[in-house]
Amino acid sequence: MKKLPILLLLVALAGHAHADVASDGSDGVSIDTIIQNALDEGKSGEDIVAMVIDADASLAAATVTAAIAACADAATVVTAAVQAVPTNTDVAAAAVAAAIETGADAALVVAAATDSGAEATAVQTAAERSGIILAGVTQILINK
Repeated sequence: MKKLPILLLLVALAGHAHADVASDGSDGVSIDTIIQNALDEGKSGEDIVAMVIDADASLAAATVTAAIAACADAATVVTAAVQAVPTNTDVAAAAVAAAIETGADAALVVAAATDSGAEATAVQTAAERSGIILAGVTQILINK
């Protein structure tokens, strides 16, 4: 049932209801499909990420992973995720970890998150948990 509020937000922001999108939440459709349906309705990847995470921050990792796979570059998706709820360090950490786990360049993802206002400690912890320990990442964080 968590997907229903996300679905309603996407439909409201789209300005019109698409029959398939309207039934997604009640049918338990995956975040991948919700994102694809919103893309089909003309929403940008960044807008979709922001809408979904703003509606339910616990879906940050799944949303970032799906958005990167569907349409957007990792740095752009992480930026949208962080900016959706800028004071939520859990979202920043989840977005960074999910992006790194998709194979995105860790240094670019870390830079995008911190440039968007994410707390450096949360970003560093997420990168380390993803198995990424890079001198460049540490330098990016030091420079913030």
